[in-house]
Amino acid sequence: MGLYQVPEQFQERLRQEFGEKLRIRWSNYWNEWQVEQKIRRGKVGQPILQDRYHDDTVRYRDGYAWVMSIKQGTRFPCPTCEMPLSAPTRVTEMLSCRHCQLKGYEHPWIACHWPFDETLIDHFKKMEREIDDRSRLVKESEQKLKTQMQRQALEPTLAAFEDRFNKLAGIPSVGYTGRETMWER
Repeated sequence: MGLYQVPEQFQERLRQEFGEKLRIRWSNYWNEWQVEQKIRRGKVGQPILQDRYHDDTVRYRDGYAWVMSIKQGTRFPCPTCEMPLSAPTRVTEMLSCRHCQLKGYEHPWIACHWPFDETLIDHFKKMEREIDDRSRLVKESEQKLKTQMQRQALEPTLAAFEDRFNKLAGIPSVGYTGRETMWER
C-alpha cells in the first residue's frame, strides 16, 4: 500500500456499506483525504478554477460533491500562519490557532483525524441522512434551474403578449377623461 492510498480492506468495506455513493480521494492541494458523494456528472456546480488537477475541477468532472476532509495525522499546520495544530481523533471539531488569535485573527477550521477502520464507517452511517439530503437538495436546485431557464426562454414572448394584450382583447388604450378640456384642469 502506498502512502496516499486507502487500504484495500477499508475500500471494500466502504463499497459493501455504501456502494458507489461515497469515495475517498487524496487531495494534493490540501494534503488531506477528501470524502466525496456521488451526485451526477456535471450537476454539482461549475468549478471556480480551471486547473484540471484542482479538487473542485476533479469533483465536477467526476460528478461528486465534497462531504468531509480527513487529516492524514493528528498534527497539521495552521493554513494561515503555519504553526502546528492538533486535530482531534475520531471527532470532528472546530479548531482555532492560538497564535492567530493572539494576533487578532479569528478563523476557525473544521478538523478531524479518522483512522480507516470501522469507526469511520459508523460515522458515515450516522451522516447518511445528511448525505441523502444533499442529493435531494441537488435535485431541487436542478429543478429550480430548469424552471428559471424555461421562464427566461418565455420572457420575450410574454413581454410581447403583455404589450399587445389591450389590442388583442379589444380594450381601448385611451380612457375617457370627461367633458373638460386639458387647459381647464
